[in-house]
Amino acid sequence: MVLQRELEKIELFDADQSERQRRRARIEIDRARAAAEEAARQARIKAQQAAEEAARQARQREAEDAARRARIEAEPAPIPEAQPLDITPPGARP
Repeated sequence: MVLQRELEKIELFDADQSERQRRRARIEIDRARAAAEEAARQARIKAQQAAEEAARQARQREAEDAARRARIEAEPAPIPEAQPLDITPPGARP
């Protein structure tokens, strides 16, 4: 009878040990999954921020180009260099 109880204790201990190992493995799997989900979330945020920054830079370049074109169009056309007026009297001209 004593041996039977000892055997039951050993079986219960082994079952508890197996259950603890199973729970520990499950906790580790859950932690790994959570870490992977967080890494994926961070990657999505980073990609979104990069896309937003690229769009912002493109808008800024376009605005600068538009301003440059507007300045060029607003500038008066350069006056061609004209010959100086000859104000010498007609008789003194060669």
